[in-house]
Amino acid sequence: MDDALHIEVLRYRYPVSDRDVVSIGELTLAPGEPALLTGHPGRGKPTLPYLIAGLIYPDAGLVRRHGTALRVLLIHI
Repeated sequence: MDDALHIEVLRYRYPVSDRDVVSIGELTLAPGEPALLTGHPGRGKPTLPYLIAGLIYPDAGLVRRHGTALRVLLIHI
């Protein structure tokens, strides 16, 4: 079973903003694999974990684990 976290074309924009604060084409993170988020202030570094955790929903794209979108997994918990 694929335990990796797959992010596919993820985009998020705060309602008061005129630009995306998160824009990722494709990203795969294996369990235990370290990840480092870097970037300029206001570019969505804290927002990405919120999207992955399902605390906020993306404007576009999917976060998948075990081949299933996390939004679907959260609904069925």
